[in-house]
Amino acid sequence: MIPQTHTLTNDLKKCINKLKETYAELFLTFDNMIQVQKPNLEALYQKEIGQFELEVFFLHCDLKRLQRKKELIQAALNRNEYPNEKQIDKILETEFEEWKVSLRVWAESVESSKKHLNSQMSSEVSKQLTSLYHALAKTLHPDLNPNQTEVHKGLWYSALYAYENRDIDALKTLWDYVTTSIPINFEKEESHLETLMQERETWEVKINKISSKISNLSLDVPFRYKSILSDPAQIENKRNEIEGLKKNLQMQIEQLKANINLLT
Repeated sequence: MIPQTHTLTNDLKKCINKLKETYAELFLTFDNMIQVQKPNLEALYQKEIGQFELEVFFLHCDLKRLQRKKELIQAALNRNEYPNEKQIDKILETEFEEWKVSLRVWAESVESSKKHLNSQMSSEVSKQLTSLYHALAKTLHPDLNPNQTEVHKGLWYSALYAYENRDIDALKTLWDYVTTSIPINFEKEESHLETLMQERETWEVKINKISSKISNLSLDVPFRYKSILSDPAQIENKRNEIEGLKKNLQMQIEQLKANINLLT
């Protein structure tokens, strides 16, 4: 019985190690999607399509404002009053405040995206940055190393801050420190079959959860636009569609302005 137990124990440990490696790769894939791919795709979308959609939104806001202005003018005329345009403009400013905020936020997003694309690192430096971060994540991230010390947790937060700020020198310094100055051994020597089986189950659950997260994220904005953004023909089709919407809105706006002039 003892040899069989020993063999089963070793098999479980090997299985757990493989599960840990699988989870680590999935975790780094998910992290890369959040930290790198998502902001890059968001910035690219704003550059290729979003800034033109913003023009449509501007026109849509103008149209809604004019429609409301016509309603207020007509309401005054129905009361046999001469429309007070200053008062009407004040009402419109109040009612459309949220729209103005939305326009400002969107415009700022477009500008931020342009800056993001202009400030991207070279491919070689970016690969080096990602490689360092992944190595530190495998060594220090709490999800991958549940038994780590408070010191290592602090180092992880430093690594995360450096990565988010694209500070490759700080990551190099942290990696040198981690690999040469402090011991890395978070493993607990477990030999009980029940404990090992529970640990295997824990890692299997973690893998299922993060796999689900990756799948859901890939279907969400901006990842669902990935195929469009990689195809110039689809981008052009989208821009033509937006241009058609703009022309339609511009025609409605001009017609509405003419109607308002007739009322006043």
